[in-house]
Amino acid sequence: MTGTSVRLTEWESYPPEPGTTLAGVFLEDEGSRALVKRLTESGMLEVSELRAGLFLRSSSYVGRIELGNLQITITPKIKGRSLLRLLRYAYGLRDLELFSWVGYDAETHAFQDLLIHQLAAEVQELLSRSLRRNYVRVEEDLASPRGRIDIQRLARQAGIAQAALPCTHHLRLEDHLINQVLLGDYTWVLA
Repeated sequence: MTGTSVRLTEWESYPPEPGTTLAGVFLEDEGSRALVKRLTESGMLEVSELRAGLFLRSSSYVGRIELGNLQITITPKIKGRSLLRLLRYAYGLRDLELFSWVGYDAETHAFQDLLIHQLAAEVQELLSRSLRRNYVRVEEDLASPRGRIDIQRLARQAGIAQAALPCTHHLRLEDHLINQVLLGDYTWVLA
């Protein structure tokens, strides 16, 4: 992206004073103005167009947003391991062991990196204990009845036309939504 980039922390103001990044920067299109109006009304981010440029005031929301050529990044006030410790406490997550990275990075242990590492650790822990099995309700016609015979379905059929009874029973299966998410999306977490 070729444009202006601004970095704020939670509950920080960024006025368009002379010599700052936002001096002389204004919103370029109506789409950006509509988005700014929604952000300001919701209390997520206050953006005001002043004579000198854009004024920004962040709240408790963190993330990144693009307004035309302006990219605004709001980071948490609490950094690194302290933030991770609070997240683990708040959500009852397991311990996460981080090693130093080799290579290039814009910011070490950024908020999104910590969440991805924690997610990978949770998935690995869940898979190491084997997949969870849930009871799944199954309705089928069985020659050898099991579970509960579905009398209402039997009455709607007007008796028995085949050598099977309509039954409702519960099978304990590993094929359910939580395991499908774990197995299906685990590959991108490790990458």
